[in-house]
Amino acid sequence: MNIKCIFRGNILIGALEESIRRHVSSPSKKERPFVAVELGTYCGYSSILMGKAMYKAKQQYTSLNCHLFTTEIHREYYEIATEMIQLTNGMDGIISVHQTSFDGHGTDMVDVIRSALEEHHNSQQQQQQLDFLFIDHDKDSYKSDLCKLEESGMITEGTKVVADNVLFACIDDYVNYVQQRMKEGIVETRTVKCKVEYSGDDKDNNEDGVEITDYLQDPSSAN
Repeated sequence: MNIKCIFRGNILIGALEESIRRHVSSPSKKERPFVAVELGTYCGYSSILMGKAMYKAKQQYTSLNCHLFTTEIHREYYEIATEMIQLTNGMDGIISVHQTSFDGHGTDMVDVIRSALEEHHNSQQQQQQLDFLFIDHDKDSYKSDLCKLEESGMITEGTKVVADNVLFACIDDYVNYVQQRMKEGIVETRTVKCKVEYSGDDKDNNEDGVEITDYLQDPSSAN
């Protein structure tokens, strides 16, 4: 199969399903909820795609408790995505949309996610861990926000991170960072090539890539 023709949605859902299978097969994890986070909701397409996969997984693994927390900084997109998710059958209880803000120096992304986790899981400290993270927001913030989540302790051993558009948007600092983490033995990472959204199959300049990173150990303890 031509790697350029792989749909990015298939890559995302394949990674999510693998993360869920790992979760339910782990004696130490299967008793707690599966927590997924998305940075960059936009209009909710990827959120709904992941939500449907999680809904399907709940039918397969009857004991699975899972939730997707998705964040968006733009109020208009936040409202559109919230409405789209509410209109999608069965997604209300699986997906929640949370708005972040920018204070001139940085966003409150970490605080928003932490508060959402605490509220959803009744402030249980053991739920301050992410099983799955999808990064698809401000391209200049991929690396910095991953580092912030590492420092927060929410990214730990077993967390799977999927970062979109790393080749087309030339997000070299992010790719270089996770590759350095791989050299340190903290993660395993790979770039899966695919096509840019809405592009044809006959143009060579439409190649893109999705970076898939698995944490082999807690990054905060490895520093």
